[in-house]
Amino acid sequence: MDYERRFFRSLLTSVLLYLILVAGAFTPLSRSEAEERMRTLNELTSSINSPLQIFANNLLVSLLMLVPFVGPPAGAFVIYNTGLFFSALSITNNVPPIVAIVTPLITIYGALEFVAYGFFFHHGLRFSYTLLRRRFREELRPALFMIAVGAIVLLSAALLEYLLLEAVSNFIPQSVIR
Repeated sequence: MDYERRFFRSLLTSVLLYLILVAGAFTPLSRSEAEERMRTLNELTSSINSPLQIFANNLLVSLLMLVPFVGPPAGAFVIYNTGLFFSALSITNNVPPIVAIVTPLITIYGALEFVAYGFFFHHGLRFSYTLLRRRFREELRPALFMIAVGAIVLLSAALLEYLLLEAVSNFIPQSVIR
C-alpha cells in the first residue's frame, strides 16, 4: 500500500476518533460526576510542567493504540473518556460542549494530536489485520515510517499545547486550562 493511501486512511481514522471524542463530550453527566472528573483532571495535570510530559502522555496513548486487536478498542475508550472530561469541563464552567471540543481544533494542537492518533490507530488496525493474514513483516517498514511521522506530529502538538497553556495561564483560571 502506498503512503498517500495510508495517510488518507489515517486522516479518515482521525475523523472517526474525533467523533468518538464528541460523543463523550455530549454524554450527560451529573453535576457531582462532572466536579469529580474535574478534580481528577486537575490532579493528573497539576504535575505537567514541560512539553515533553505532554508528549510522553500522548505518545503512551498512541502506542497503546498500536497493540494488535486490543489497542484500537482501548484507544477508542481513552478518547471517549477524554470526551467525558470535555463534558465535565462544559458543565462545571457553564460552557456549551461544542465550545470545549472546538477550541483545541481552533488552536491547532488538537487537530495535530488527532492526526497523529489517526496514524497510530489506523496502524493498530492494520497490524491486527496483517497478523491474521500472516503478513506482519511486510507491514512493518511502512508502518514504522508512518508511526515516526505520527510521533513528530505529536511532539509538535505537545510543544504548541504547552506554549498555549503557558501563554493563557495568567488570563484564564487553572480549572479551565488544565
